[in-house]
Amino acid sequence: MAACFVFAFKGSLIVNRTMIFFASVCVSMAVIPVLAEEAAKTRPASDSPVILPVGEPGVLATVGEVKITYEQIRNILEKLPYKPSRIKRKQLRGKYLQEILIAELIHAYLKHHNVGYLEQDLAMIKEQFDKMAERHNKLSEMTRRPKVTPRDLMEARGLTEERLRDQARYKRLFNELLNEEAIEAFIKANPNFFDGTQVQIKHILIACSSLAPTNIQKAAITKLEKIRADILGGKITFEEAASKYSDDPPKTGGDDLVMFTFPQLLPSLGMAAFSTKEGEMSGVIRTNFGFYLLKITKRIEGSAEPGPHAVTIAVRTLRNQLNNKIFDQTLTTMPIVIYRKSPKP
Repeated sequence: MAACFVFAFKGSLIVNRTMIFFASVCVSMAVIPVLAEEAAKTRPASDSPVILPVGEPGVLATVGEVKITYEQIRNILEKLPYKPSRIKRKQLRGKYLQEILIAELIHAYLKHHNVGYLEQDLAMIKEQFDKMAERHNKLSEMTRRPKVTPRDLMEARGLTEERLRDQARYKRLFNELLNEEAIEAFIKANPNFFDGTQVQIKHILIACSSLAPTNIQKAAITKLEKIRADILGGKITFEEAASKYSDDPPKTGGDDLVMFTFPQLLPSLGMAAFSTKEGEMSGVIRTNFGFYLLKITKRIEGSAEPGPHAVTIAVRTLRNQLNNKIFDQTLTTMPIVIYRKSPKP
């Protein structure tokens, strides 16, 4: 994303609109696989064994009212332009399940907010598949693999016309939320994110994927809320709780010796850390790796002007806020349930 922006500071922010436009195209094409990859980064909490419920025959998962079936996954695998090994096939099942979950969450968010799309954006996204098919077929002439059509590539990724429209809708939403004025306003409203201010933190992490079943996500949040209440009530210190409960327990020295500027932290952690006073504790924070509590142990105020990476940092943070809103649906209107295996695909 950094390469997609050109700007300078001369009293006010100047953002290259063309670069933002091309960045939004990149995001609309990549958002589903990227979000799925980020959501899959974390491991389950060590003390949270997962017992999956039994669902309807053939149903692998539900997200909101939407059922995801083994047949859907099987159809995607059968459309691949190559035959994966058994191990690779198993990995791909998990990958495509994550991407379908993400696609449904994005669709629900866009629908709830009545986001439309522009025909020119949809045409541009389709053109990308035309180019991918063309490149594939040129290689096919040398490798003797079967040629493919743009629709073949779409189906191999589980994409329908409606999913492409969702990508165009997401691109439009991205453009509206991350326009020049919004980026400049964000930088001006949060000077300590960009002026070299540093914080020293301690943390408690309950590891939990953003696509974990909703009951597991809620259990992680409840656990942290209880820990927070116990700390505030004087039943345990933050340091004792971190050592006892964190899935990433502190080592000797640990966070205590490190000072962080805003860009060095995950966006969600940075937003919380830099809005929490020294000596105080944050609320529960969602990240790609799970849910966190932070304690700010030291703060050194900065005084520098926003530097050459300010726009990139702002875009990353605003995009993270949007993604968290999409994932937060799993706690309310779009709960995720993963079922025990029914008949294998």
